[in-house]
Amino acid sequence: MNNQQDIICFIDLLKKNRVEIPIIQRDYAQGRKNSLTILRHFLNALKYSLDEKKEVRLDFIYGDIVDDCFQPLDGQQRLTTLFLLHWYAYMKEKRFNEENRDLLLKFSYETRISSRDFCKALVENCIEIDIGNDVISDTIIDSNWFFLSWKKDPTITAMLNAIDEIHYCFKENHTLWDELVKQRYISFYYVELQNI
Repeated sequence: MNNQQDIICFIDLLKKNRVEIPIIQRDYAQGRKNSLTILRHFLNALKYSLDEKKEVRLDFIYGDIVDDCFQPLDGQQRLTTLFLLHWYAYMKEKRFNEENRDLLLKFSYETRISSRDFCKALVENCIEIDIGNDVISDTIIDSNWFFLSWKKDPTITAMLNAIDEIHYCFKENHTLWDELVKQRYISFYYVELQNI
């Protein structure tokens, strides 16, 4: 078995490969109502790292490359939360350009077509993020591109909950994109597993 291990941040992973949560993985769970305490602890650790300008290294994220696409075997929950955090910074700080959009579009879910379509629509459609509004998931649900049937997808409902938690935690941070993308305070061990 050949392993290649790197220390990278989320945006580096997207520059390297598309990221696809494979069908064998469970739904996104960190945003479930009964898991919000875990999500809040995770977000607070990330917030502390950014506020204090201290690097935080997350645990291993490993998987395999299938058809030029990284499919994680472990790390799906963290990767999804990091995707949503980057999306939030992209949207809140209006970092709209083709390069940023195309990078975020490289993250996808294969567990359900609706999850995949939601991730794509989330990136492709602008959402006005009002820091005075505590619940921005309502703005997303009320958007003309949001299908009401998506509310039945457990991954999407968990993502909507997570977006609200991210907003609550990071709404006062006005340099979030640069801290995530340029200063790279948040990184993880990335391992490609081959020939398993």
